[in-house]
Amino acid sequence: MLKLSKMVDRFVGGQVGGVNQSWEEIFTDAKEILYREIDYRDEATNSKRFASDFGLGLGGKAIPCTSKSLGGKLLPRYVY
Repeated sequence: MLKLSKMVDRFVGGQVGGVNQSWEEIFTDAKEILYREIDYRDEATNSKRFASDFGLGLGGKAIPCTSKSLGGKLLPRYVY
C-alpha cells in the first residue's frame, strides 16, 4: 500500500480533493491510527475507566460513580 500511495502521488502531484496533501501521508496516518485501535492494552485501560466512571465494579457490582454532570454533581451509578 505504501508503494502504491507513492506511485499515486507521482501522478496526481500531491493534490487530494484540491488540497495539498499526499496519499503517502494519508496512508501513514491511517496505518498509525489502525495500529492504535487494535492495541488491546489501551482497550483494557479504557474499559476500566468506563466502568469506574459509570459505577460498575468487578463482576457487575455497583461501586461509587466518579463521573460528574456539567453542574459538578456526581452522576447516578450503574444499577444491575
